[in-house]
Amino acid sequence: MSHVATLPQMLTFQHRYVPAQPDGLPLTLLLLHGSGGDETSLLPIAAEIAPGTALLSPRGATEADGVPRFLPLSQNLTLGQDVLSYRVAELAEFAQNAAAYYRFDVRRMVALGYSNGAAMAASLLLFRPRLLLGALILRPVMPTPPLQVPDLGARPVWIAGGRRDELAPPADAARLAELLQAAGADVSLRWEQAGHKLHRAEMLAARVWLAARFRP
Repeated sequence: MSHVATLPQMLTFQHRYVPAQPDGLPLTLLLLHGSGGDETSLLPIAAEIAPGTALLSPRGATEADGVPRFLPLSQNLTLGQDVLSYRVAELAEFAQNAAAYYRFDVRRMVALGYSNGAAMAASLLLFRPRLLLGALILRPVMPTPPLQVPDLGARPVWIAGGRRDELAPPADAARLAELLQAAGADVSLRWEQAGHKLHRAEMLAARVWLAARFRP
């Protein structure tokens, strides 16, 4: 059964938490939805990619055009370092507080981000490199890079780009892969002849990749 929580006060994001099942992977997926999504948007995808795995799914705390997002812009995410640092810090603090409250191991947290949420997942890797064990980054828009590239210590990252993506330029997925590789991440970049919408073949590939990397 999933939990809906806005209290205690330290849990600052509206969210869903789904506890692990015995057949799940030994990690917690941090679900980061796209623009206009909410804390329920990625639950079906996560259930397909990682059945039985614990899920922490916050709703983005930034609103633009009346819809929730994790980062203020959906295109050309060129944010000032102060704005980006604040947004990354508040989400990282929420994730750490949620780990304490729900009693899961914050050291075994993997991000699953789509679109705007994919940019946030990448930003967490780049600005809080110790927070995540790895990430699945789906249809990313290139976020603002850090002034200094961190050492990601061969953290596994899976990026899904769409060759015909009308919202997230395909070049952004390629640029992000290059940046994360330069930071030492073990990056797998997968292309699909698709637009912004995800295809089932990608979900199956993500499931195989995740199990290969994180199942004991």
